[in-house]
Amino acid sequence: KLDLESHELTALRGATRLLLSVEVVLTELSIFDFEGCGRPIFADYVAFLQRAGFDLYDIAALSPRTRDLRLRQADVIFVRRDSQLLADNRWA
Repeated sequence: KLDLESHELTALRGATRLLLSVEVVLTELSIFDFEGCGRPIFADYVAFLQRAGFDLYDIAALSPRTRDLRLRQADVIFVRRDSQLLADNRWA
């Protein structure tokens, strides 16, 4: 699990060889660029991990900001496309 205070995507970019041997990535990520700091957001992670051979699998936790409950952060699970975890894609 990556929880690096908005530096998760930097760590993933530096771990491209390691990602070849990883089946599951669980990372905390921001939904929007709060405070205009230019931090990576949800879409950036999805795009990067798709290029690395992973698909969005599940959302493990959601965290809103307290003043208006706008979704702020999430713990998101990505799984390598060739994983058995993705083999069953039936609705029920």
